[in-house]
Amino acid sequence: MGQKIHPVGFRLGITQEHQSLWFADHNRYPELLQEDHKLRQYIEKKLGRLAQNNAGISEVRIERKADQIDLEVRT
Repeated sequence: MGQKIHPVGFRLGITQEHQSLWFADHNRYPELLQEDHKLRQYIEKKLGRLAQNNAGISEVRIERKADQIDLEVRT
């Protein structure tokens, strides 16, 4: 029986990009990760499969800089 790998993890850096691009120190990392999760849930609820209008979102990318968040929603 062979080893199973996740297809997205296998393709990261080759044919696909990470969904979040940011760095944080170990003290702020859990807080920022939770914030990313809440942002994705909110967008999915308002525009995605869970919404009445279903905008057909395929990917949400979050990029953080020192004092701003760049949010890219791909359809």
